[in-house]
This record gives sequence, C-alpha cells and structure tokens, in this order.
Amino acid sequence: NPCSRTAGRSTNASLTMRRSAPSRFKAMAGHPVTGRIALIDVLFRYDPDSGRGVGPLTLSIEAGEHLGILGPSGCGKTTLLKLIAGLLPNATPQILRGVVRNPFAEVGSETAIGFMFQHPALLPQKTVLENVRFPLLAIPHTVEDEKHADDLLRAVGLADASNLLPEQLSGGMRTRVSMARALLRHPTLLL
Repeated sequence: NPCSRTAGRSTNASLTMRRSAPSRFKAMAGHPVTGRIALIDVLFRYDPDSGRGVGPLTLSIEAGEHLGILGPSGCGKTTLLKLIAGLLPNATPQILRGVVRNPFAEVGSETAIGFMFQHPALLPQKTVLENVRFPLLAIPHTVEDEKHADDLLRAVGLADASNLLPEQLSGGMRTRVSMARALLRHPTLLL
C-alpha cells in the first residue's frame, strides 16, 4: 500500500509524514492541549478484497504536535484523517485489525474537532457567513459564537465577502471559508 507506515517509518517512499516537536500550543479556547492520538497496527480496507485503504499503520501523535501527511492521490490520506476523526468508526467491518484511540472523538467528549475536508463542501444556497455559522445550528450557541464567525472571516480576509454565495468565490476563497468554519468551535484538534 502506498500509504503504509509502521513503527514511525514510512514503508513506501510515496508517503511522507512531517512532524514538529510537541510544543506548548494552546487551543483557541485558551485551554492547554492534552491527550494523545494513537493508531495501533491499523489495517483498513473499503473492500476487504481490494488494496484500497490504509495500513498496516502504527502512529502516535502527541499533544501539541503538528503532523503533515503527504502522498499521491488515492493513497489513503483522507481515509486516515477520517479514521482519526471517528468518521469511520472502529465497529465497521472494514477495519480488519488494529485500534484507533482518539480521546477527542469519543462519544460525550466536550472537545470539538475541526475538520477541513479535501473539497470545501460549502452549501451553495448559503452565503459565506451562513456557511461559516452552519455548525452552530447543531449546538446551543451564544451571540459571541456568531460574532466569532465574523472575526474568523476577517482573519481569513473575507469580511467583505460575507454576503456572497460560494459560486461567486474563487477556489482559494472557498477554501478559506471552509477553514473559518473548521475553526468556529475552537477545536482542540484540527484535521
């Protein structure tokens, strides 16, 4: 598999993982980042008879560490992020072996995970501001949360575009809207 990685070393030159040392990084909400993500001998296949998927892979990510995952199209980078986020749960039959531990993705966790999908995944009928605020529809929120969306649009340079629809934006602008939305809930983990 082009994305195999075992014991901290890539088993194929087509996948590269770049790390930074753990730091004293603070989550946007002002709380220290704690916890550790671990994938232990994980082998995931969309179809057990195919080679399409991830692994075998053993990986740990320490609190405050930044990790970049690079590789060719179709090698499993997005699948790996979905496994970490809990979007492909351990109970699925496709996980042929291994354990994924992510304290941030556990049911009942108070911690928010920000996920920037490969494509911006914006709602075409919603304005830029409505797309950024969209996650607030699923949770109790305050006026401050809504103002935070405005602040994030300013931070990504799109304050003047808040009333535009996604079709009126360039690809880079759509990506920045997606980033603002991913940061809205002050995530402790950003994928």
